[in-house]
Amino acid sequence: MSLKKYLYLLVLLLIFGGCATRKTESSRNNKYVQYQTIIDSIYLSNPKSIGIMVHIESPKKGISWSGSEGYSDFNLKIK
Repeated sequence: MSLKKYLYLLVLLLIFGGCATRKTESSRNNKYVQYQTIIDSIYLSNPKSIGIMVHIESPKKGISWSGSEGYSDFNLKIK
């Protein structure tokens, strides 16, 4: 699947996954794990990528999350 399709799926997940207004801490953490899993799969499916960073901010839905995967220095393979 292309990077464009993965990003589209991430946006859909964020829109439909955040529809409920009240979330428990456990369900919020589960969403954060899902977000990171999507980022990880996008990175793994694009082996020439150096890295990917995502920040989600939605105060009305109580979401403030950042995630990343990849290298800070691709040549030296420093994470």
